[in-house]
Amino acid sequence: MPARLTSSGPVIHHGPVHHRGAVDHCGPLHHRDPVYHDSPGVLTIAFAGIQFEIEGSHALLSEVSAVPCVRVQKRGGDVLLDAAPQVVSSLPLVVYVRLRPIPAHALSMASLAMGARDVEWVWQGDAGRAVTRQSRVEWQVVRSKLYAVADVVVTKRSVESLFTALASAALHRAGGAVLHAASVALPFGVVAFIGPSGAGKSTACRHVDGAKPFSIDRLAVVPNPAATTSGTRWLAAPLPGGTGLASPSELGSVSPDVSPDSAAASPLAMVLRVQRAEAGAWLTECSRLQALTTLRASSFHASARAESELELLARLERLAEAVPVANVHLSLGASLEPLLRERWRKPSHPRATAQDHPSHGGCHVGA
Repeated sequence: MPARLTSSGPVIHHGPVHHRGAVDHCGPLHHRDPVYHDSPGVLTIAFAGIQFEIEGSHALLSEVSAVPCVRVQKRGGDVLLDAAPQVVSSLPLVVYVRLRPIPAHALSMASLAMGARDVEWVWQGDAGRAVTRQSRVEWQVVRSKLYAVADVVVTKRSVESLFTALASAALHRAGGAVLHAASVALPFGVVAFIGPSGAGKSTACRHVDGAKPFSIDRLAVVPNPAATTSGTRWLAAPLPGGTGLASPSELGSVSPDVSPDSAAASPLAMVLRVQRAEAGAWLTECSRLQALTTLRASSFHASARAESELELLARLERLAEAVPVANVHLSLGASLEPLLRERWRKPSHPRATAQDHPSHGGCHVGA
């Protein structure tokens, strides 16, 4: 799917992406200018640590603004510019998207082909495409800019799934991943709690006194392109998903009380696999293999290609090398904040400490 540059960006020629999956059932995108029911506008947002420049009808842009974890930075066109600060993008990649409304039945074949998946994307060189149950998008990367054209049903859920798909594909391109994680923000960085459903991830977040909720169910993680100068090796940003931990305004939506950094990215301090305990709280070491296995079990991956799976494993291995990954054993009522603060102060990696835990078998980091 090559592109040629024009004054308004690349023109995408939609040849086939060779991949067997739902993306083959979405049909071609026709690049005629859409017929808007109202005049088109533009919108700049931060989402999953990525800067998005969006063009579309005001109806679609309103749905984008309502998506949790979106920070609206600038409006243009017929919409009054606001006083929000410029986007601080975590990645060198900027995504330009043209949104076009479609009826809900337009993607029925692609939706059936997806099976249990909600999102599926595929990269082929500098080009790619994605399909969700109510949207489809194709893109081309030109000099660190991703130009995309998307057809989407005009609902908040459809727009949310579209941008989650775009962010997931862009994060993969940048060497990152999406974790099934609840997380909190502490002064030294984001602490992500992972594990299967029911493991106690949200409970662990509530046991970190004074911490602000950061993500409910999904967390974007990506290498920091400025790691050599900042010292922060990986960054984290919240994605929509999950219930019961915090309101959207606490997770980086358009609320004026929310810092734009919550929609951009924050340093990732550690990743902890939650395990229940009868009393107290303590941390135990993960071997490199255990860390990789734990991270993969907690990763969302929207590509069905075997080579993409190998790429994901390589990214998770680099994450485990750069960021502490450990087990946190937790009982109800035990405070985690002192434990996490003490571990962060230890210079060794991986780090671990114990707090009020009984003597037990297994490997204790720092023991």
